[in-house]
Amino acid sequence: MKRLLLTTLISALSGHALAVGDGFDLGPMRVMPTVGLSVGYDSNVALTSHDEIDSLVTRLSPGVRLQSGDARNRFTGTASMDFGWYDSSSQDDYIDYGLSGEWLYNPVVRHAFSVDAGWRRGHDARGTAAREGNLALLPLNPDEYDNSTVGARYRFGAPGARGRLEFEARQTFVDYQNNREYTRFRDRDDFLLGGAFYWRLAPKTSALVRLDQIEADYDDATLDNTERHQYVGVEFDATAKTSGTILVGQVQKDFDDPARDDFSGLSWRAGVSYKPRTYSVIELSTGRETDETNGYGDYILREDIALAWSHQWSERWSTQIDIGNANEEYRGLGLQPDRQGRSDDSNYYGVAGQYQISPWLRFGAGFKSYDRNSDIPELNYQRQTLLFSLEASL
Repeated sequence: MKRLLLTTLISALSGHALAVGDGFDLGPMRVMPTVGLSVGYDSNVALTSHDEIDSLVTRLSPGVRLQSGDARNRFTGTASMDFGWYDSSSQDDYIDYGLSGEWLYNPVVRHAFSVDAGWRRGHDARGTAAREGNLALLPLNPDEYDNSTVGARYRFGAPGARGRLEFEARQTFVDYQNNREYTRFRDRDDFLLGGAFYWRLAPKTSALVRLDQIEADYDDATLDNTERHQYVGVEFDATAKTSGTILVGQVQKDFDDPARDDFSGLSWRAGVSYKPRTYSVIELSTGRETDETNGYGDYILREDIALAWSHQWSERWSTQIDIGNANEEYRGLGLQPDRQGRSDDSNYYGVAGQYQISPWLRFGAGFKSYDRNSDIPELNYQRQTLLFSLEASL
């Protein structure tokens, strides 16, 4: 429910989103199938500080998107699968799959309403979530989970109006399916309720106030809490070259269990895009927020920053360069006297390129390097990945 940079840091072999083609008509629906095939190398599959496992990795990612309607009444549905095979570590093989759908209803310019729902059977790769450090070397398959979500959004105010209101409600269920000794404390339900008020200061600049509240309800762990965000900020599209959103405010995290450590402090979210040319984009994002613990402490306080440059050299050839850092402090260790404090500093950089062989076929290649330094030596790791991919769409 929140932007998590660390998830990006550890998802080394996640490819670029498949380009969706024009597809074909099937009754009232537009059908747009896609498929991706990736072959790569991972220098540290389990993200360990010692006894690293390296492997060739093959991924197959078929999917289909369905769409019907028009701009005022539109339905979109997707079905996807992701198969992963590790040549030197079959323990890490996986099959992920999911379904999602969204209905957008915009009967008049001033009102817009949308509902969406999705379900996904996914996995946490070894070395992440509840299985970090030496736990990643246990002879267990990756932790599998079901993630179900349903949400609704409503907007009042025409585009370009002086004032605009937006509301959102969302329920998310996370239920782990295996390795219950390590995963049962992560089962939880989250309910988000939020809203924002925008006030136009200039034709392409609006001030805004945003309030969010997330209720986290755990099945087994005594980590039930309420998290609140209060932000003020600005949304701008100042010129053809510069656009973005900057929010600054406070985050509060209050636990139901009085023995847990509450938190209240500075928070921010920001994303700015700069286009020196129409075919070149530089993006900067940063944030400071709290997050749910993965086993250490009561919660995580994260600060992150990322910089990316995308350049379209020609109609067929494009490249990306990105670099980022995330610092995570695991706070509230009073209930775990056998554990020391923990602070992780993670860095990454990557380069990638794509070549459009034909309108329906694209070739890509990318390299990424990751480095995490932690107060707990067994949680340090370094990782490099190299990936080659073919992506096809109709």
